[in-house]
Amino acid sequence: FTPSTQAALATIASDFANPALSVAQLAAAAHMSDTWFRKQFAREVGATPKKYITGLRLEYAQSLLNVGCDTVAEIAEKSGFRDAKNFATAFKKQFGYPPSAHIHLE
Repeated sequence: FTPSTQAALATIASDFANPALSVAQLAAAAHMSDTWFRKQFAREVGATPKKYITGLRLEYAQSLLNVGCDTVAEIAEKSGFRDAKNFATAFKKQFGYPPSAHIHLE
């Protein structure tokens, strides 16, 4: 990876649960335009920055659902989603079932 992509990946890894994390911030930190940053990131990582961040958030959410101590809304918030509906839609698209059914599948 280029240094800018490595830096972006490090930032994402440490801050993916922050709902304010944006591609624009990552591009600015890399001193690139949004468009160029997105293209470079996708070329090197194999996913757009947004899809990569969403994937990390969903993996984290799934691990929280496995613990089973929080509500779906709390897990959505802890995972970096702005609202539970957006989270539930993304989760179902990724895993094929809603987060509310996850615990029953174990």
